[in-house]
Amino acid sequence: PKRSRPTATIGPPQFSGIGTVLISHLVGLDFGSDAAPGTLAAIYNRVFECVTRHLMESDVLIAHSGDVIAGCWGPIHTVPSHASLAFVCGKRILRSIAAINRDLDFPAHVRLALGTGQMTTAAIAQRLQCVGIAPSTANRLADVNLPKRTSMLYTRETLDHVPEVRNISAPVSRIQ
Repeated sequence: PKRSRPTATIGPPQFSGIGTVLISHLVGLDFGSDAAPGTLAAIYNRVFECVTRHLMESDVLIAHSGDVIAGCWGPIHTVPSHASLAFVCGKRILRSIAAINRDLDFPAHVRLALGTGQMTTAAIAQRLQCVGIAPSTANRLADVNLPKRTSMLYTRETLDHVPEVRNISAPVSRIQ
């Protein structure tokens, strides 16, 4: 008998419109040369499970590719906004990563990047894909040449959709 493949989509239905994407990259581990491969795999797994759990709790569309995890909040999220939900989820992820790192001999560093704008999510080649301005912006932010430390990067456009956030400091980087 033919087996059915599990779906890559979790959360609300596919969508098109203005939304926010949160991309999570594992950008570094501070370990010595004596770190065993099994230890590294266990740390990767803890980080991956942490990010996935927070995204699932946010009832969001989730896409995976290697060590990159993306959550996509669509235009159905108005109060609070898609950007507010992504921002709050990102803060929760950062707190959880800090808690995980307190238990480790060498910390894992995760970079979160938020992009807001036009986007479409759809199954392409049987995998959830998110395309458009929001994921492109998040990918460009994730690639900004900054020290490989745990951080969350976002644009002014994302903050414009997060009214509860005030007194944000000057940007660390500008994308031209």
